[in-house]
Amino acid sequence: MDSYEGTATLEWWANRSTCLGRLRVQVAVRTAGDTWTSEATLESPLAAEDRESFD
Repeated sequence: MDSYEGTATLEWWANRSTCLGRLRVQVAVRTAGDTWTSEATLESPLAAEDRESFD
């Protein structure tokens, strides 16, 4: 497999029972020889207040 593109869910967990946040992202993973690259972008823009929490 040389690449993968699709959707994923990015989650932050404080412990096994408390999820602090969940965001849908578009991911792209690619390889060229021994080098792997990846990137993720949010599916939808965040509101200003949500962006402050995310940062």
